[in-house]
Amino acid sequence: MKPLLAIVCMLATALAAALATAWSLSAPPLRPGGQDAATTQALEELRSELASIARRLEALERTPAVARVERSNAPVLEPMLPATGPAGADWYLEQYVLSFATDAQGSEYFRLAVEAYVVELVSPIATLVRDAGRPVALRIALANMLGKRQFDMPEVVEALLAAVRAPAPEALALRALAALSRIGSTSALPGLEAALPALQEQPVREAALALLVELSGDAANEVLLRLYLRAPDDAMRRSLIRLLNEAELQSSLQLLRAASGAEQPVRLDAARKVREYDEPAFDAFAAEWLQNERDAQVIAALGGGKPKEAPGWSARQAIGAPDADPRQDDRNAWASKSPDMGLQWLQLTYATPARANAIRVFEVNSPGALAEVLARAADGSWITLWRGQANGGGQPLLIQFPLTSAVATIRLVLDTNRTPGWNEIDAVELIGPGGSQWASRASASSSYSSGGGDPVSANREFERALLLQGATRR
Repeated sequence: MKPLLAIVCMLATALAAALATAWSLSAPPLRPGGQDAATTQALEELRSELASIARRLEALERTPAVARVERSNAPVLEPMLPATGPAGADWYLEQYVLSFATDAQGSEYFRLAVEAYVVELVSPIATLVRDAGRPVALRIALANMLGKRQFDMPEVVEALLAAVRAPAPEALALRALAALSRIGSTSALPGLEAALPALQEQPVREAALALLVELSGDAANEVLLRLYLRAPDDAMRRSLIRLLNEAELQSSLQLLRAASGAEQPVRLDAARKVREYDEPAFDAFAAEWLQNERDAQVIAALGGGKPKEAPGWSARQAIGAPDADPRQDDRNAWASKSPDMGLQWLQLTYATPARANAIRVFEVNSPGALAEVLARAADGSWITLWRGQANGGGQPLLIQFPLTSAVATIRLVLDTNRTPGWNEIDAVELIGPGGSQWASRASASSSYSSGGGDPVSANREFERALLLQGATRR
């Protein structure tokens, strides 16, 4: 028996004994062998009352203090939804909701209980996350519980999107975005794209854009173009430009053309982005743009800079001869946007087309990710020169292949999941019968310089610092 109940029962027993004694002193003498009817009835009523008190005390002890306070003095919250889970699951959720009446962060005990029943309670939890009248801390905690791949279902995705949409509090929106990322459902894309233009807080907007690009995959540039055409301000336009990648070129070119007529800060970002593309169509666009541009900074950006002026870890760091320390993370080498993100490529163009039968790759920091070497043929198609596994172990990596016809552009494909850490490339030497040369142009599928860090950590847990700063690496 629990301590509180034991003490009360002892008091009740003592009270009963005292009452019985008092009754016997005041009542007429009993007949031999029994007691009168009035005494018997009084004792039965007393026993019944004591049993009732014991039951009520036991129920009271099982009820959390916060619920007792709620029924007396605390503000009354709306009743919970009808139970949808097994017996007891909905009760734990109700107690967790009620606990916010006296504790701004709610009961940790009941939070853990609700998390244990989250599969059975997913529907009422989603309803609470959507409810703007509930405490923000409650909605944040419940949104976090929904961030599981098994909850890729319309009611959950829509509830989390509702927690992102303006004017949702920043902390709630960030946590809902984290949960959506962990779910990883492309069904969130239409709602996310529709919500973005109205998002005001910069951290939320940046996190939402990062998630949108992640979920869109190779179609990200198409989505970025649509958003650019209805972006509410230059800050968002600049963010969209920086997120462009080279997975799909046509939408990138259309967006940059639109940006070439914007205000100077937007044009400057667009001009810098144009120079990241090692493609004839972008070269022609840059030349066309230069004929009408009057701003000195934009003109300089369109003309490109010297390799040493390239941003750290950008594709342009792979231009020219090696200058990075192969033993450690070095800003003078190219690095993909995130350390372990599957297949990525680095494309290099050489000033003089030449026949080649080898390349020498200068790997940096974490070697061993090279998976394939391609060359661009005269008709624009790609020819595989080499495929396999190789690791220079800190020394220049020599890759040999059959002698080609004259080539000017090669592409290295890296499997960044093959070796953990940042697989960086400092330089690539093209070697053939006529000699060797270093690249004069470079581009990549992604670069750390254009927005580093995966917005999703190993456990898919978004915290504001992670969303704003990217993966901790520098």
